[in-house]
Amino acid sequence: MILFLDELILWLASHAADINFLNREVPKVAKLVESGNADRPAPLVSFIAKQRDLRELVGQMITGAANLGFADLLKFWEGRFGTISLEDRNLGVIAEKRLLRPKDEAAKRLVDEAFAKSTKAREEMVSTLLTKNGSRDDFRRLYPFSPALVETLVAVSSVLQRERTAIRIMLELLVQRRDNLELGELVAVGDLYDLIAEGDEAFSAEMKSHFEQAHSLYRTQLRPLLEEQHQTTFEAVSALPWNDDKRRKLRNDDRIIKTLLLSALAPEVESLKGLTPARLAALNHGSIQSPIPGQEGQLVMRRVESWAGRVGQIKIQQSGSSAVISLQLSAVDIDAILARAEGEDNEGSRIRLLSGAFFDLLGLGQKGGLLDVQPFRWRGTDRTCEVRLMNVRSAGDDHLDNSGPDWKLIIDYPFDRDGHTVQDDVAALDDYIRRKPNHARTLVWLPSFLSETSQRALGRLVCLDHVLSEHRFASFVTHLTDIQRAEARTIMENQRNALRTRLNHYLVAAYGMDESPGPDVVDPAQTLEPIEHFVSLRADFIPRVPPGPTLALALEQWLDQALATQFPGH
Repeated sequence: MILFLDELILWLASHAADINFLNREVPKVAKLVESGNADRPAPLVSFIAKQRDLRELVGQMITGAANLGFADLLKFWEGRFGTISLEDRNLGVIAEKRLLRPKDEAAKRLVDEAFAKSTKAREEMVSTLLTKNGSRDDFRRLYPFSPALVETLVAVSSVLQRERTAIRIMLELLVQRRDNLELGELVAVGDLYDLIAEGDEAFSAEMKSHFEQAHSLYRTQLRPLLEEQHQTTFEAVSALPWNDDKRRKLRNDDRIIKTLLLSALAPEVESLKGLTPARLAALNHGSIQSPIPGQEGQLVMRRVESWAGRVGQIKIQQSGSSAVISLQLSAVDIDAILARAEGEDNEGSRIRLLSGAFFDLLGLGQKGGLLDVQPFRWRGTDRTCEVRLMNVRSAGDDHLDNSGPDWKLIIDYPFDRDGHTVQDDVAALDDYIRRKPNHARTLVWLPSFLSETSQRALGRLVCLDHVLSEHRFASFVTHLTDIQRAEARTIMENQRNALRTRLNHYLVAAYGMDESPGPDVVDPAQTLEPIEHFVSLRADFIPRVPPGPTLALALEQWLDQALATQFPGH
């Protein structure tokens, strides 16, 4: 007879604060050895399974002489039992027998076929799921779990769970998905977070603090951000069918966020180190679907960039040809600091910030807030072009006129005030061309207007630049400790870098170099057709859309068109 006592250690741990209970019950364990086989025709074999030393479970709940006494009680029976050490890699065999055993041979064949199909994906994805020490045999034993998920589960549950083993959490994951987990689908690593979050108090005060920071960050910033982007709430989509498109998209983005949270809670886990966009997609295999296989990482990168512009704890760091994504846990309230700089967010500050970024993308020099005459070379000859940034709608004829031989370029702002639209800019230029059809060698670059989301990001970048500027930062963080100030600066610098990257993307989209920018980048009601971005005030030159794809190349190609029309024989 074999008696499995899997719950014994956890049962004792749940009463660890009651020293009288421990003194009474712990010695009884020894009786399993001392009297268990007396006068029995068959021996009684006892297996007592435990994940952690009971002394660690008790921790600081008993101290001093009581703690020493408890240690003596454990020594009293520990020597009577042999020890079989099971490594983490043995968990696959245990899970295969206890959780994942097929009902019959026909079911086993179906699972084998599904596993073979699932692992035919790209080698990079499969290697991420296998981990450094895993094998395909391990993967098959754990299927629909992956070695990467189990590695993460073991590490995180060992520091955050008191009453649930890794096996039990795997069981709970299967029970949660019993109505919607399809054959061939892998359990995403991000799905672990909710079950970990439901666990009891962490084993150490430090881990408890980290977890509370993670949960607070998710609850107050990350979850509301996802709901805002998807224009729905988790409560609302929970009433929809599991495979409803809206629910699926929100769930998949949520998995990426939760994988980043797990990486912050367990940074020592090999699977969660150096998270690139491709690794994030692989760990949540099937959640990110791309029409072009192999492009899942790019889709993840776009989403993470948009999140990093709103949540400074998300850090994107270039590493060679890829980017490494991480999340920094902190209790510092960055929004409260930036709120003190909201007065700096005005139209003038936004224009200065935007013009600097725009002209950096053009590769041009900026002087005094406006652009001077810019030299360039065309077909072996030196040329110049005067470049100006201004509101085209309100620019008078004196700004639009240009009777000289060199071309002038006027660039409009990607927003306007007092309810004016892009069509007001188009109408102003049409009126000028009707009145002076061949009077000015002037090119006008009209943008689509930025969306409300993009303009909020621009305003936040203005505030970040102001707070982080030299000699100003200290005045905004007087209420913080030195450690918190360092954390605040790092988080705000992360967010500023992310927003600068996003701003470059916004400008490329607004000025016509992105065919499908999305409603969160440009306002759908204020969007120009591709050819409408490029206007010539001379009726005898009709521009073509320059192929770009960068703003600098687009400008070079546009000027080439203009000069080729002006000097057809050159």
